[in-house]
Amino acid sequence: MPEVIIDGFDKTAIPLKVNSDGSIDTISSSSGTGINDFSLRFTQRIEYNGSNLPLFIGLAIPGTNIGSSTWHIRKYIYNGFNATEVLFASGTNQFVNIWSGTTINRTTYPYS
Repeated sequence: MPEVIIDGFDKTAIPLKVNSDGSIDTISSSSGTGINDFSLRFTQRIEYNGSNLPLFIGLAIPGTNIGSSTWHIRKYIYNGFNATEVLFASGTNQFVNIWSGTTINRTTYPYS
């Protein structure tokens, strides 16, 4: 699987590898800082595109229902197999979106 860069909430890049089973591994940064505690703090949901690359990644507090409006959702735009853009659901990096609802969900939000 290709590496995916997910921006940290402090605006730093966090290098991650998304495995085929949906789990996420830390890739050590040049500073030697890992993000194990970051990835363990949140429930993570990942939807893949037809090329088996992450299309949507959602983060929420463990135990959060997928229909609750408490998800942080990102959409990845690719050029071939390279992620070129990371967009936020509803244009916000806040935990205010729904991963999977009956009328609104990660696929219906505007992304910017």
